[in-house]
Amino acid sequence: MRLRLVGSSTLDPLAQAIRRAAPACQVSLAPYAQFRQALLGPSEPGIVDVLVTDLDAWIPDGAHGLMALSPADRVRVREEMARDVGAFAAGGRHLVVATLPAPVRPVLGYADWQAPEGESAWIHAANAALAEALRAHPSTRLWDLGGLRAAFGLAASEDPRLLFLGDIRMSPDFAAAAAADLLRLVGTLEVPPCKVLALDLDGTLWGGLAGEEGLGVAVGPESPLGKAFQAFQRQVLSLKRRGVLLVAVSKNDEAAALEILDRHPGMLLRRSDLAAWRINWEDKASNLKALAAELNLGLDSFAFWDDQPFEREWVRQACPGVKVAEVPADPARYASALAAWSAFDASALTEEDRLRGGQYAAERSRRELQASSGTLEDYLASLQTRVRIFRPEAGDLARLVQLFQRTNQFNLTTRRRDEAELKPLLSSRDARVLAMRLTDRFGDQGLVGVAMLERREGAWQVSDFLMSCRVLGRQAETALLLACLKEIGEGKVLAIRVPTAKNGLTADFYPSCGFVLESAAAEAQTFRLQAGKAPAWPAWIVREEGAAHGS
Repeated sequence: MRLRLVGSSTLDPLAQAIRRAAPACQVSLAPYAQFRQALLGPSEPGIVDVLVTDLDAWIPDGAHGLMALSPADRVRVREEMARDVGAFAAGGRHLVVATLPAPVRPVLGYADWQAPEGESAWIHAANAALAEALRAHPSTRLWDLGGLRAAFGLAASEDPRLLFLGDIRMSPDFAAAAAADLLRLVGTLEVPPCKVLALDLDGTLWGGLAGEEGLGVAVGPESPLGKAFQAFQRQVLSLKRRGVLLVAVSKNDEAAALEILDRHPGMLLRRSDLAAWRINWEDKASNLKALAAELNLGLDSFAFWDDQPFEREWVRQACPGVKVAEVPADPARYASALAAWSAFDASALTEEDRLRGGQYAAERSRRELQASSGTLEDYLASLQTRVRIFRPEAGDLARLVQLFQRTNQFNLTTRRRDEAELKPLLSSRDARVLAMRLTDRFGDQGLVGVAMLERREGAWQVSDFLMSCRVLGRQAETALLLACLKEIGEGKVLAIRVPTAKNGLTADFYPSCGFVLESAAAEAQTFRLQAGKAPAWPAWIVREEGAAHGS
């Protein structure tokens, strides 16, 4: 990880704290107070810029200068600040912008909140404007340094002696806390969050044993213990709303456990909230592997929560890719421990993230339909699959970046393109990007596929091709490839595949679509489309025309 600290004050203590917390992290400092020059200049690949400013960086004399302005001028200054930060982000650089801190005591004192565009209200609005300015740039993040200061203690976060001595605006203890929080945030740019939370039941979602106490288990407002389990469930459901899939993995009597999920009045989390479950007497590592296969996800997408140390240690040993929680002994601490767990850290969410839980519930309905269908063709036809294939625009960038960063199993090259690479390609003469949205009778699957076409030496090359694993098995990937061929014609078309440990599923894709292996090197395979060998459009997929933006 390489960070460059850019700010309006002396940031050396923050840099030193980062080096102590993460010795492998390379930290550099831009020249003192020259944040505009640094961020309007060219960006260096692989570096994350971290912008830390205070109010006086934007308004001479800080809060006193702000309150000397008219309310209309305060609004103007806020808009100019947001516009400047938007310009810093426009180049596609990896940029983290810290929020402005709230005042320890406003200039107007208790009257501040009653004043039009008062200091506290202005700072809250300014931070919201910063968030809005960054929202269109997937490679940027807002760092709530102001909120961290408030949690730490505004007065304790600064040392007036250091401020006057060298314009140092972080106390040593706060610099250490800020460094830890910043490293955790920047980590979300490199490490995707877990997609699945696997939950034990007895002792995790309720107190007591389902097989012995049935509906008498402790959960609900009647007791302090029951309230603690409800609070934990509330936190679990907040993860579901962020797109985390919930599964149950429990050594238990299935009928008794499901009855509690369905009928206990104190339960907030219900059977319908689960994407899948394994409630039996098998060992939990085997059950997690079965759930991963059912959901078509890697075990490294799973996080595991179980109140029993024995079960946690067994999963650590048998499933090393699974993140295992350190669960407190006291259920009263479950909710706060889950909220603080970094396994689900994500600093940006797409619409697909928010829809994911419903999409997997719909997938369960699809499996039930498949079980009742006579043939695979009958089943695929009954899904009423419709695809819309389109040229993505800037509003689709966040989801495109997410697909490039997270898709492994059906990703022909596993190239991790970011916003800085993708944005210019959307309008390039020598490249075409096609994206696919898919819907069926069970709902909208969202933007699920993307292909990158580039012109190289007189030939078109499919340089990237990836598809969300949740829509595999219905030949949507074939439909996207055929749309690519329609876009560029069936002249000389080459396609690249880079074999990896995770994309073995793609080994036969190009040959099955009429391509023949032309060359194979250690780092990549090149395929060539044979004349007249392209496959037919899948009969059970309807292609809709028109634009489809805004993922």
